Amino acid sequence: MKKREPINLESILAQTAPKLGRHYYGPGGYGLNLYIKETKTPGVLSKTWSVRIKINGKYTSRGLGSYPKVKLSEARRRALAYHQAVEEGRDPRTDKHPTFRQVTADTIQFRSPDWREGSRSRQDWESSFENHVYSHIGDMEIDTIDHRHIYAVLEPIWRTQHPTARKLRYRISAVMDRAEGKAYIESNPTPRAIKLLGKVRHRPQHHNALSTSQVKEAIKIIEATNDTYRIAVNALIFLTLTAARSGEVRKATWDQIDRLEKEWTIPAHNTKSDKQHRVPLSGAALRILKETERLTRALGLSDGITGLVFPSPTGKIMGSSSLLKLLHENGFHDATVHGIRSTFTDWAAKEDVKRRVAKAALAHGKDDPYYRTRHYQERIDVMCDWAEYLGI
Repeated sequence: MKKREPINLESILAQTAPKLGRHYYGPGGYGLNLYIKETKTPGVLSKTWSVRIKINGKYTSRGLGSYPKVKLSEARRRALAYHQAVEEGRDPRTDKHPTFRQVTADTIQFRSPDWREGSRSRQDWESSFENHVYSHIGDMEIDTIDHRHIYAVLEPIWRTQHPTARKLRYRISAVMDRAEGKAYIESNPTPRAIKLLGKVRHRPQHHNALSTSQVKEAIKIIEATNDTYRIAVNALIFLTLTAARSGEVRKATWDQIDRLEKEWTIPAHNTKSDKQHRVPLSGAALRILKETERLTRALGLSDGITGLVFPSPTGKIMGSSSLLKLLHENGFHDATVHGIRSTFTDWAAKEDVKRRVAKAALAHGKDDPYYRTRHYQERIDVMCDWAEYLGI
């Protein structure tokens, strides 16, 4: 076996384009080595320190931090401390690293300020780890987890629940990146696990949509319902008339509605694209708003000027399943609320509505104020025709 040649790490650190891979300090370096790899940012390299020590006859590596936060002199000091512990008969690994569960909590806390207010990102992260990850590696110390453990987490659902597995892949990788940044581990093992799992042929998943005739029937049946919370009924009808997303309607507030201009302005923080979206309101949509205002005033849930347009009975944002429940309770068991947007698209195609106008109505068009303004008058006509077709 070819013996490794000692490396002058000072010269490696001074190079603007050093060789990728692991560089060993050599004799007198206390097992210190520097691992250099590419990052996702072009031209930026990751440089991390680790030390190789022998404990109970077996070699193991321990992370010492990343350069330049940890300078060469400090890395040598930390490597020496590990070797001194071994020579004294102590196991330096007894200084426990946090568990995967603990680093996940830290990662969520670190990322949460960037999540949109009112989003379910925190709940989604926590529930996905509870359901699929923690039973495997949750209580393992973060530095003991390698690619095989991550493979074992993802393999059972890699093909059967690939959308879920794909999200978990990125979330697990984010946790391991956080651990690497804090010098708990030398490098993120997730990419190697993903390479072993292989590629999965993409099969698009579509929301179940009512046909154009079914949506007319559904609205007629639901509108005639007497034993249901009427504000929820109005919310579903308003959603259908505007082809908006469920969250946009449930979080809508009266200050977003301009009844004189017949316009609803959805703020950026409530849209999927994080961009403000203007929605023209047909006469039918305005009538629904007028009735809803009367109901919320009577129930003491709103003054019609501020607050939620479609509050729950307790005055809070309506639950995400409230509108879907209306469809299912009235016999439309296979439909989804989001599928109504697909129904609008089908109707628009049959009516020869310009594709770019239909896309703009769904906030799928170009992120360009001129583009949105140019088609706005056409969108007004389209939404009025849509309401007439629905018979509302």
